[in-house]
Amino acid sequence: MMKLTHAVRYVVLAGWLVGMQASEAAAPAFPEQLTGSWATGESLYSGTEPQTELHLAADGFGMWTGSTSAPVRRDGGGDGKPVPRGIIGFPLQAEMDGLQLKLQLLLPQGQHLMPAPQMVITCSYQPDPSTLTCLPPLGKALVLSRRGGSLAPEAAQLIERLRRVL
Repeated sequence: MMKLTHAVRYVVLAGWLVGMQASEAAAPAFPEQLTGSWATGESLYSGTEPQTELHLAADGFGMWTGSTSAPVRRDGGGDGKPVPRGIIGFPLQAEMDGLQLKLQLLLPQGQHLMPAPQMVITCSYQPDPSTLTCLPPLGKALVLSRRGGSLAPEAAQLIERLRRVL
């Protein structure tokens, strides 16, 4: 009787391990060429136009940030130094929808982040040069260039803090 119990345990454990490997293999991996940082400019403060950044972790969790255009003094004066811009950001969960990258923006609801209705950004990837053309729900298409395949330390820290809210 004891041998049967061990044999049953072995079969159950082996089946569980095979099932875990199969489910991991079946789970779609987020494409490595899409992870990292993407942007319309060198930074959220570049130039005079509004700027956008996308930061994606390897599991597709990330953030979408944007800045307003650079303020201009009415009198035309100024010392040429950068002036404050409005900056806003949203956590997001990215997933592949066929060949399209779908970015679902998340908003806080109580102690959790929940999908924001009607706030989905779709992007098309072009490998050479490495760009994402993204279409926000309202607004014109944005072309983001890849800054790098890894996240800047500040972006990675913020994403980890946001992840704890999930």
